[in-house]
Amino acid sequence: MKPFTAHNSLLATHYLLFILALFALGCGNKPNSSKDLISVSIVPEKYFVEQIAGNDFEVNIIIPPGVSHSNYDPSPSNMVAIGNSAAYFRIGDIGFEQALLNQIAALNPKLKIYNLSDSVHFVESPEVLEDVAHAGHHHHHGKYDQHIWMSARKAKIIAKNIYKAVSELKPERDAFYQANLTAFLQKMDSLDAAIQRKLADLSVRAFVIFHPALTYYAEDYGLEQIALEVDGKEPSVAWMQQVVKKIQDKNVRIIFIQNEYSQAAAVAISETTGVELQTINPLAEEWQKEFEKITDIISEKMK
Repeated sequence: MKPFTAHNSLLATHYLLFILALFALGCGNKPNSSKDLISVSIVPEKYFVEQIAGNDFEVNIIIPPGVSHSNYDPSPSNMVAIGNSAAYFRIGDIGFEQALLNQIAALNPKLKIYNLSDSVHFVESPEVLEDVAHAGHHHHHGKYDQHIWMSARKAKIIAKNIYKAVSELKPERDAFYQANLTAFLQKMDSLDAAIQRKLADLSVRAFVIFHPALTYYAEDYGLEQIALEVDGKEPSVAWMQQVVKKIQDKNVRIIFIQNEYSQAAAVAISETTGVELQTINPLAEEWQKEFEKITDIISEKMK
């Protein structure tokens, strides 16, 4: 993921947002719902929260569907909603969160902030080949890959962290949350086992993707993810040549693309190699359906 860079204009925008949000909070603006509000960074978190907490909370999603978290700027209404929240659930250490958490805490000192990546074992972000890096195309998405929600195994850790949080927020509902957590963990175990069976006998185990959102999925099931994106930017010609060679060497049959990111490089490589493009949405609210869709594509195309 692209790390946050503090440009003067962006800082000015954030300053204005904080002033507007602070003014709104001072005026006593509150959500219309009688439910306590939880703010989350990305859309899939809403799915996970509702699996554990049911309808006990209203969930405010900061980054709307179809928008990349790499370069999103929160609106004044976002900031007001965060300020009115009982808690903020961060997914990990994505640049968006790193940029805003200190300001959010200053805006609402009583806001409880929970990190859903607690106890997750991170893997290092994908690196560009050494000879390409020497050409000045270093890959600096951050030391560790943050796409932890794209793993049924790590979804269990996310769910456990949500359980701890909502049980602290509403201790009187602990038994309900505990039962939901137990059911969700069992569902993830079944999902994981089903995917392992589907992908056990693939003849091809590598795929290409523009933005490397399937790092943990690939790690869980012994696959190789080849990312096109370089430091959040379009890949260089040199890197595209390396990817084409990898496609040929590994008999790659899928290039995954996402609507939040540019598709030009992926389309060019698809036209050059004849490898099929497949559109996926790792930021889908219907998380399990999308997870199963990705598995079905891999199972069908990589046999």
